[in-house]
Amino acid sequence: MSTLELFDLAVAGRGEGTVDTTVRLAERLVNSLVTEVQYLWDLFLSFDPEKEPKAEADLRTEFEGWAQRADAAMARVKRWGNQVHGFQELQHQHGRVGAMLSVTLEAALRARLQIREGRTHSREEVMRELHLGPFR
Repeated sequence: MSTLELFDLAVAGRGEGTVDTTVRLAERLVNSLVTEVQYLWDLFLSFDPEKEPKAEADLRTEFEGWAQRADAAMARVKRWGNQVHGFQELQHQHGRVGAMLSVTLEAALRARLQIREGRTHSREEVMRELHLGPFR
């Protein structure tokens, strides 16, 4: 039985008068997911993906699994969202992971090669191209 299934079981067994306990359980669930993804980010930043391509692919799989669990947890916890400390951080991390996963491994490798070869643009060039004016 997964952590989410155990959460469902615990919540289902509680009456309406135990909202505080349910919110505390929800907070612990949210906190565990935020802590887990922070550890995944630490791992992500601790190795060179060009030297360890298998580690990068394996870590991406871990992020995908985390995103699925976080999505399922957010669906369960959203009814108490404003009361659950850390819920917004979980939503933020879920979006951050989703953005990272939207970039393929191949695209990330191409970008790293472009940077290494000096094929980049300065902030000023990008701002001028987008007609955004000077950065302040």
